[in-house]
Amino acid sequence: MAFGTGTMPREHMLRAGVQLDRLMILLSAVVILGDFVFL
Repeated sequence: MAFGTGTMPREHMLRAGVQLDRLMILLSAVVILGDFVFL
């Protein structure tokens, strides 16, 4: 994250971080559901 400091607004980075968190939560939920299905 060192490159592009000052060019990207902080709000945009926060929004991208929130979307990344949602994606990670969705992926972990899919993995957990897959574990339940394959058990």
